[in-house]
Amino acid sequence: MGSAPLTITDVRAVVVPRVRMGEGLTAPWDRKTHFTREYVAVRVDTDAGFQGITLDGEWDSVVMTPEVVREQIAPELIGRSVFDLVHHTRVLGSVRAPGRYHFIEIALWDIIGQALGQPLAQLWGGREAGVLAYASTVHYGKTPEERAEDCKHYRARGYRAVKLRLSEDTIDGDLALVAACREAVGDDLDILVDANQAGRDPADPHTWSLQRALDTARELAALKVGWLEEPLPYRMADEGRQLAARAPLPIAGGEGKSGLAPFWEVLHQGVYTVVQPDPVHSGTPTTLLQILNLAEAANVPIAFHHGKSGVGMLLALHLQAAFGLGVHLEVMDDPGHWNPEGFQVGFREPVLPGPDGIVPVPDRPGLGADWDERWLDEVFGS
Repeated sequence: MGSAPLTITDVRAVVVPRVRMGEGLTAPWDRKTHFTREYVAVRVDTDAGFQGITLDGEWDSVVMTPEVVREQIAPELIGRSVFDLVHHTRVLGSVRAPGRYHFIEIALWDIIGQALGQPLAQLWGGREAGVLAYASTVHYGKTPEERAEDCKHYRARGYRAVKLRLSEDTIDGDLALVAACREAVGDDLDILVDANQAGRDPADPHTWSLQRALDTARELAALKVGWLEEPLPYRMADEGRQLAARAPLPIAGGEGKSGLAPFWEVLHQGVYTVVQPDPVHSGTPTTLLQILNLAEAANVPIAFHHGKSGVGMLLALHLQAAFGLGVHLEVMDDPGHWNPEGFQVGFREPVLPGPDGIVPVPDRPGLGADWDERWLDEVFGS
């Protein structure tokens, strides 16, 4: 050991470009088609020989750069203990460059779990052995009948829930999709829906009004939908509070929020009845643990957003299992358009639910990722 327990000796970042996700994905929020995602991979080394690996990614390209990691972040981390988490969270939240760098702390928590010989879920509470997953569909352009067939295939593969995107110009168009899927699977599959309205300008003619959100929520409740996700822009917080109070089904959201204060605000205001931090965008794991405590105090369940990569998804799995607050784990799985193998790049095999619909917590220490060693050698060198 060095002067501090588990001293950080190196922080290295590499861009992983052009990871193909399928035959093309047309995003429902802007109707643009994407084919590849780009990732930033970071490896953290310690004096005790433990390594932590973490990734963040976006469609087409990322704004985070290895230069920022090398010049701004590494000098602040190297020589310090991985346990100095308050310091690390402050450093990663104050980078003077575009992009988000919270994801780097995942590698530090991975190292802590490895050193203590425990999965992160066990360190944080260990309430559940796994979390019920839902298959998250995204691609715009499939007919209701085609999505209904997809739902049958999801159920045959073990999924107990699916998320559909509401992206038509009319309520009737949106409801036709949900109704077709409900008719196809009956009550064998929970159905969740996402309106992807959070980032819209309230003045945009395609932005939902409170009345449209309420009318949609009532129709969805009749179709036994589990939640309506982000039906209103963040800037319509007062309308969101009214919707959450009046809707006959849960209202979910929050994936675009970052930091502790924004989540305290939405929980205090009652904007959502299910809160959805992103395990990479919303803060470091240290911050996410605080957000989970806020949600538990407010008696509001957590359902993490997808996490930008397989690393983020695994972190969500550990957090939700540890606290027992999670209602579902989002698994990006839209075959031909958003393939798990691409989203979970670097893993030997994609992490998917078993026949019971549950994704088990890995029993390996730390994050528990089953890395493809050849991929790691190609990215970081031997």
